[in-house]
Parts: sequence; C-alpha cells; structure tokens
Amino acid sequence: MPPSPPNLLLKHVNSAFRQLIRTDHHLPPTNDIITTPATLLAPERRVALLIDGENCPATYAEQVMRHLAHEHGAIVVRRVYANWSLPNNHSWIEPVARYDLRPIHQGRVATNKNAIDILLTVEAMELLYQERITCFYLAASDSDYTPLVNRLRAAGAEVIVIGNGHTSDSLKEACNRFIPLTKPEPATSGEGASMAEVTPQPPTPTSSHATAVPPRSAATLPSASTLAGQSAPATTDSTAATIRPLYEAAFLIVQAICQAPKRDREGWVGIGVLGQHLRRLDRTFDAKQFGHSKLSQLAAACIAEYPHFFELRESNPYPLDIRLKVRTSIP
Repeated sequence: MPPSPPNLLLKHVNSAFRQLIRTDHHLPPTNDIITTPATLLAPERRVALLIDGENCPATYAEQVMRHLAHEHGAIVVRRVYANWSLPNNHSWIEPVARYDLRPIHQGRVATNKNAIDILLTVEAMELLYQERITCFYLAASDSDYTPLVNRLRAAGAEVIVIGNGHTSDSLKEACNRFIPLTKPEPATSGEGASMAEVTPQPPTPTSSHATAVPPRSAATLPSASTLAGQSAPATTDSTAATIRPLYEAAFLIVQAICQAPKRDREGWVGIGVLGQHLRRLDRTFDAKQFGHSKLSQLAAACIAEYPHFFELRESNPYPLDIRLKVRTSIP
C-alpha cells in the first residue's frame, strides 16, 4: 500500500487520538477542536519580506511596510536586493535605515542581464527549507518571478505579491493574494522628503563637506573640535580620481550600524566598532578614500549631508557613538 499523504496521516492521528481520550473517560464523541499531536505539529507562521530594489522603487517602501504592519506572524526576514554600486539605487538608503531592512548586493554579471531575480529566487528557496518560512511577501512586478511563486506555493507556503500597476497578469494569478501599490504623491521638502530629493550628485573632487551636525541638546551634542578635528585634506589633481563619493560611505555606515552590536537599547554604536564592521563590509575601506583623515570626520560629513539619518554623541570614556535616527512608526 502506498504511504498516505501528510494531511491524510494527520487526519488519522487526530481521529485516533479523539477516540482514545473519549474511550478512557466514557465521554460521547465530539467534533470540537482539541489539542492533539497533529495540532501540536502545526507550523508557526514565519514571514519573510523580499524586495527587488531595482524592480520596486524606494518611493513605494512606506506602502510596502504599511501592508506588512498588519501581518500577525513573526517577521523574521526583511531583505532588499539591488546593485548598490549604481547611483539610481541609493534612494533606498533612507528606507533601509528607517525600516531595518537588510540590503543584499548583487552586481551585474553581464550587459543587459539582471542577476537580482536569480539571487532573490535562490535565497527564497533557502529560506523555505532552512528557515521554515511559511509566508513570503514579494515586492516586485516582474513576470520572471512567476516560477518562484508557483514553486513556493507547491511547497505549501503562502505567497503575497506587492506590486505596482505594471505587475504582470501571470504573477498576479500565481500568488495567493496580490496587493496593488498606488503611485506615491511627490514628497514635500523637509524631513519627509524622499531620499531621491536629498541625495546629492557625486561631489566634485575639489569640494569638501561641512562637518557641522544638526542642532541637538547640549548634553549629547559633540563638540566641533571632536567632530571635525583638522579640516579635510585638500584634494590635488593626483588624488582626485581616488576620492569616493560620500553617498557610498553613507550607505556603508547604514549597513554597518545595522549589523554591529549596540552599546545600549537606544541603538548607539561605538565609532571603533563601526570601523571594524565597515572593514568587514569593504576590506579596502579607509576614511581617506572619501577625503577625510579620520572616521569621526567622515561620520560628521555624512551627518551634515544626510541629517535625517544619523546622530552622533560624545560618550565618555568612549570618543564617539553613532546611531540611526529612530525609525518612523508604522500604524
């Protein structure tokens, strides 16, 4: 006799267990829901959010996270995939910091070939079997993800696709549920402005960044001498080609803060620990590559350029602490 399907086997276990406990206690049969070995085996709802950062623009990040806020399961994975060496993808710096997303890098392997969907597909299958993910939120609109959605559903997982108006019909039909995104309204100036508006063009080699920080309380505001130290070294023609743009440093710092152990519950990270994790992310990392002699000067320049993302403080006996600004809560 061929083996019974798993669902049928669990049904037999439930039935036998009910009969056993009713026989022992001379109680009439019942169809009420009771705790049985089969119900104890029911999987925990574990949720993963996977975002194709090149297929889903950063302007949709807030909508995606608002939909995820209604999820009752345990959200154990939040990832956004993109080629972070491309300036067009740097608009994701703000959402990554605000919503605690993990940025995953995948460079372009060939001309006109996008390897993001391949990497996302591979990691989705790893999450299915290794992390026991039972529900996937996929923020993408590309029909190339249709086979992945079909495969995940065949394995018993729930797949919810979040996409814009150009989402392919095949992807909509393949998933359990499709959540449409509405075109976001243009952001106003100020703290609510999107990263696309505040991200500067790559700085010219001869420009230097201000080292002032946004106004804060006197108790936590580092002194100007601590932050700036000596001014950034002047850029000469011989070194102009080696200066890296500041937005690359800002994105690396966001990743390092997310991964580094925190000094306290408020999310502060020591500047020394930050440097260690920056070198883990980029083995060639050096503040001098960005036109600054010290990491503290580079951090101050990033705060001056992106004041809505970072905070610095003096923390005796430690020289400096840095953290991401508190994320906006999602209702």
